[in-house]
Amino acid sequence: MVIHANVGAIASGGLFAGEDTSDPNASGVEVFQDSKNHPAAVASIILFAANRAGFKPKQDGVIADQNIYNNFVTRISTFPGFTLQTSSEVGLQLSRGKDSLKESIAAGVDAGVGESGDVADAFMKELPSTLGDKSEEGWLLTLTVIQVRNESVYVGIYSLSLILSQNKDGGVEIGSQTIHLRQTGYRLITTFLTAQAKALVRNINTVQVATFIDELTTGPPA
Repeated sequence: MVIHANVGAIASGGLFAGEDTSDPNASGVEVFQDSKNHPAAVASIILFAANRAGFKPKQDGVIADQNIYNNFVTRISTFPGFTLQTSSEVGLQLSRGKDSLKESIAAGVDAGVGESGDVADAFMKELPSTLGDKSEEGWLLTLTVIQVRNESVYVGIYSLSLILSQNKDGGVEIGSQTIHLRQTGYRLITTFLTAQAKALVRNINTVQVATFIDELTTGPPA
């Protein structure tokens, strides 16, 4: 499954939108069985998928192998407790500079998971301060969003491909180009989690939402 072509570097972020109703003291079966804990349950499922795929941006920093990310996305898309709501890919014309990038992202977001402005802000935080040996390469900025809305839990998988350059002062420069934003939205099937709670907890370690954000945010390599 190819997400974007000609990618040499992948950065990642995590975002939560809405109210986290999860009990911080809940553990085991009750995380999956009690619907109020489902934000934490979804966070746990996503991290389980990431770990199985070897997608560990906090630990490994910028990732060079797109197959790792593709594997993570496939595991999310095939999890039986998520049902597809929307999927699209758009090309956005970008003029020079970070302001243009932020505006283009906000205008292009339509997956229905997370507010467009918040998604754009989260992407902007992923921009590296320096490129090292990744100058003039294709970058993939990825964002995984959990949102609670109208008592349902949604997952958004966003990825943005663009070219980043390094200026003479060593800073990151964004030139005029067409960027590609892929976005997929899923809704949690609540009844699946409650019915399969005992089976799920045998394989999936439960975590809180804050851990999901922390682990999926690119850090310096260990």
